Amino acid sequence: MLLLLFILAIGYSVSGLLTYGMVKKGNLGTIYQILAMIQSACSAASLVILAITLILGRTIS
Repeated sequence: MLLLLFILAIGYSVSGLLTYGMVKKGNLGTIYQILAMIQSACSAASLVILAITLILGRTIS
């Protein structure tokens, strides 16, 4: 579970850096939208996994 969160965090960070560079250059197009979707998907998946871990952690102990 932690490995998956780590991979999602890396994906979020890389897509965030690429998106920031594209915004700074003013190059907004289809790739920008794809990177924004990847970034939001990684963020949402991380939040869901953390919520599930929190809920399961409370019910187990």
